[in-house]
Parts: sequence; C-alpha cells; structure tokens
Amino acid sequence: MQSPTTESSASPHPLHDDVDGRCDFCGCAVNRETAVQRVERRDEGPEVVVLCADCAFGHD
Repeated sequence: MQSPTTESSASPHPLHDDVDGRCDFCGCAVNRETAVQRVERRDEGPEVVVLCADCAFGHD
C-alpha cells in the first residue's frame, strides 16, 4: 500500500525544482548543487530568486 506524497506541504513556498542555470544578480552559471534560492517579498507577491553563493553570502 502506497501512501500519497505531499510535496506541496513540505515547504511553505513553491521553490523551483530545476534551476535555469544563471544567477539572477550577476548572471554567472549555477546548478542545483551551487544555487541558493531565496523568496523575495514584492508588492505583487513573493518571488523566488536564484543566486550564486557569492551573491547570496557575500564575496570573500
């Protein structure tokens, strides 16, 4: 007997499962392992942005 999966309830925000491969700020290439996803609050509603580690956590 299989239990139904409840992926939508696993996280409060619907994050992208597949990253488009570019940082939204600097444009460098990212993949699922190196991308950082954040939910930005906008007037028109929350928006998921994809960042590289440098943009997300600051440059060394």
